[in-house]
Amino acid sequence: MCSSAAVTAAKTCLSARLHPDGFAGRPVVSILLNYFKRPGVIPRIAEAMRQSCDSVQIACEISVNVDNPHEAELWASQVRAFVPGFVMPAFSANLHEARGYNRAAKLARGRYLIIWQV
Repeated sequence: MCSSAAVTAAKTCLSARLHPDGFAGRPVVSILLNYFKRPGVIPRIAEAMRQSCDSVQIACEISVNVDNPHEAELWASQVRAFVPGFVMPAFSANLHEARGYNRAAKLARGRYLIIWQV
């Protein structure tokens, strides 16, 4: 059985998360991507997503689980190429795809999460 203090704390936490201003200054959309060994598409992915978000004037970010740490520099170059916070990589070592998306979701700051598979 939960104490009344625990129940009150849980309600406060949930209420703050659902408050309309709880996303002020954050992206509206987080695009989740699990990436594995396709270095030739990295710059195209980031640029295409940026252009798509800009074309509809929605603040977006890419939250990507990079499941091949050997390509970390390629993703780091994308972080440097765009507005700070647009590309948010997490580097893993051979996670299963579902866990990769979960990891990307943990980094996401947007109100809406979109799972995108290349």
